[in-house]
Amino acid sequence: MAYSFQTFSVGQVLTAAQMNQVEVNIRDHIHGVSGVSSVLLDVDTSDTTIVNDATEQTVYSFTVAGGTLSTNRLLRLTVFGEILNNSGTARTLTLRAKYGGTQFAGPAIATIASSASRRAVRLTALLAADGATNAQQGQAELHVGSAVGVAGPDGTATAGAANLDITAHTALAIDSTTNQTLLVTVLLGGTAHASWEYVMRAAYLEAVR
Repeated sequence: MAYSFQTFSVGQVLTAAQMNQVEVNIRDHIHGVSGVSSVLLDVDTSDTTIVNDATEQTVYSFTVAGGTLSTNRLLRLTVFGEILNNSGTARTLTLRAKYGGTQFAGPAIATIASSASRRAVRLTALLAADGATNAQQGQAELHVGSAVGVAGPDGTATAGAANLDITAHTALAIDSTTNQTLLVTVLLGGTAHASWEYVMRAAYLEAVR
């Protein structure tokens, strides 16, 4: 069970599930630094593959509980993946992160040269409350590795980053007091091709205070 923001009324009788959640929240506060430094809200380690598709597709989705951002908190989403472009021509990879239906990170774009080797891809998306529950700022950072192949079972290291793109949004106005969906989409640029593929390997969502 992960940290989840809770609100209760005076005299409310808690259910067993609510008491378990309170215990988890207290544990996270105790082990944090000056309260809570970082709380893991969600982990998705299931592989999601987009291939032979030229439309924007969702690879990660999570419902952020109302009150999580408040007026001074931050969400940090890290998405690990890999890309293969063996189509014979350079193509563009576009990742976006959205909260409440509004894009807050991206479009983060990388140009992927044709190669028979897969490249490592990492997206870091930040969404920060900006002094009010209906004001936020967002940033995205996209790293794409050199086309020397993704590490295999032996742990062989890959080369350094070949592409880096950073984008920012500074005037979002989403009501964070209600549940909102946070999602990541991928768009494989150009025409669909059987050797033009993105795989999301894992996603980690943290609340930072």
